[in-house]
Amino acid sequence: MLSRFALRAVPKTSKGLSLRNPVSLGAKRFYAEESGKLKLSLVLPHETIFSSQDVVQVNVAAGSGDMGILANHVPVIEPLKPGIVEVIEGSAADSKKWFVSGGFANVHPNNTLTINAIEAFPLTDFSPELEHPKEGRKYVKMK
Repeated sequence: MLSRFALRAVPKTSKGLSLRNPVSLGAKRFYAEESGKLKLSLVLPHETIFSSQDVVQVNVAAGSGDMGILANHVPVIEPLKPGIVEVIEGSAADSKKWFVSGGFANVHPNNTLTINAIEAFPLTDFSPELEHPKEGRKYVKMK
């Protein structure tokens, strides 16, 4: 009985707005924007590729779908599926692409992104023009 009474006794502000509803206080939803920099750490069990490096955007192949991560992104932990991680350092022309076999991406509240991957290889190490010797079909092989 006391708990129901406590829920009803929600304090009101001087303008009569309820403190229980953040929308009534003028709270707004903000989206990630390209206004700041994101600190990226991309680490493997045997190597650190990026260590708190300032980047503009990181695109990952997450388990729930492809994600583009900018500064001020909502904190989230996402499993990574095999795919491309694109790191954009300045403009879109300054991007580096890595093939990642799996891992996790942690977006922290302080504009920090940590990617823990099992394996990662630069896309420049792959060559799509090689052909399978027996079947004549194309396949991708590391240089």
